[in-house]
Amino acid sequence: MPVAYYLEKHNGSGNVLNRPDLLSRFCNEAELKDIGTKYRKTVPLENEIQKLKDLLLTDKSGKKIKSSDKMQVGELISGKTQEDFVTYNTIIINGWVISITEARQCALFSLT
Repeated sequence: MPVAYYLEKHNGSGNVLNRPDLLSRFCNEAELKDIGTKYRKTVPLENEIQKLKDLLLTDKSGKKIKSSDKMQVGELISGKTQEDFVTYNTIIINGWVISITEARQCALFSLT
C-alpha cells in the first residue's frame, strides 16, 4: 500500500512534512522507512526528529515556517525538492535517485 494512502487514512490530510509526495507514489511505507533509516545512517548529524523538522521547514533565506500551515509547508517542500534536483543535491538510496529533501522526509517518517 502506498504511504500516501496510509497517511491519508490515518492522519486525515496526511503529514506534508514527512510525506515525500512523488516517491510515495512508487514506494510503500516499509520502503520509505528503509530509505529514511539508511539516510539517517549515512548522515548521522540528521538523526533526530527536531533537526530534520528544522531542516525541512527552513527556506533558503534561513526563514523557518510553521509546520501547522500545511499549504505553506507543501509549497516549501515542493520547491526545495525541485531545487535539489536542479542543483544535483541528490542521493542514491536503494537504487532511487532522490532529493535530499525527500531523503529527509523519509528519515523523519522513519522516526515517527
